[in-house]
Amino acid sequence: VFKRTWIFCATKQKSFSKSIKEKEEKKMTPKQKDILKFVNKFWVDNEYSPTYKEIQNGLQINSLTSVASCCKSLMRRGYLTKLKHSHRSIEVTEKGRMY
Repeated sequence: VFKRTWIFCATKQKSFSKSIKEKEEKKMTPKQKDILKFVNKFWVDNEYSPTYKEIQNGLQINSLTSVASCCKSLMRRGYLTKLKHSHRSIEVTEKGRMY
């Protein structure tokens, strides 16, 4: 008689969640710091948030996708917030104002 046994391997799940946690705890990149400072200053000066294109032009970043990626990372870490499907809705959180 052939007997099958199923073993659940949780090591991959642990290492995956650990790697996400480690990424979140890493320091911000210089580009992310620049974007955070730019959004904060833009908000103070204009009383509304910048578009990704304005961030790109203001910081002379070549790729709009790079700006969006950095902003998404800052949102995931809790430095920025944004309403879905809404233009000019990027806001700096209390955590983000420390920079």
